[in-house]
Amino acid sequence: MTTQTRATLLDEFMPVYGFSDVQSTVVRATPAQVFEAFRNLTLGEIGSMRPLFWLRALPDRFRRSESDGEASGGMPGPDTLFLDMALGPESFWILLGEEPGQELVLGAVGAFAQPRIEFAEIRTPTDFTGAVDERHAKTALSVRVVPGGNPTDGYTVTMESRTHVPASTTRRRFGW
Repeated sequence: MTTQTRATLLDEFMPVYGFSDVQSTVVRATPAQVFEAFRNLTLGEIGSMRPLFWLRALPDRFRRSESDGEASGGMPGPDTLFLDMALGPESFWILLGEEPGQELVLGAVGAFAQPRIEFAEIRTPTDFTGAVDERHAKTALSVRVVPGGNPTDGYTVTMESRTHVPASTTRRRFGW
C-alpha cells in the first residue's frame, strides 16, 4: 500500500480546482520575516486592490439614485491591514489552516461571478471542504515559503489562489 502525502496545506483544502493563479518571488528574508511582513501588509501596498474594488462597485454606482449621496460598498482605507479586512468580523473569509513559518491558507465560498458577491456562510474548515451549492464556488488563497532557502540567497515566497466552480454555466461566467 502506498501512502501519498500532500505537497502543500493548500492541497489539503483545495485539491480540485478549475482556476488558479500562482505568483512567486525570491526574497532575502527569513520565513518568520516573510510572514510578519504579510501580517502587516496594507491594502495601499497592494497595487491592484483599489482598482479591483472600484470595478466591483461600479454597478452599484450606476444603480444608485442622485439622492443617495455616496456610493454603496465603501472601499476600506489604504492603511487597512489586508488580513484584518480578509478575516475581520464583516468578512466571509476564514483561516483554513496555518503551518507557522511555512504556509497560511484562507478560504471563502460564494457566488463570485456577479457584480455583488453573495457569500455563503462558512465558519470552519470543515464547512469549506464540505459540499457546495451549485450556485457557489470555493476559493482559497495560500501564502507559503518554499523550504530549502537561506537568508543570504533568499527563500521563494509563493502566493497561490485556486477556485473551484462546480456548475458549467457559472464556470463560463467566472472564467470570463
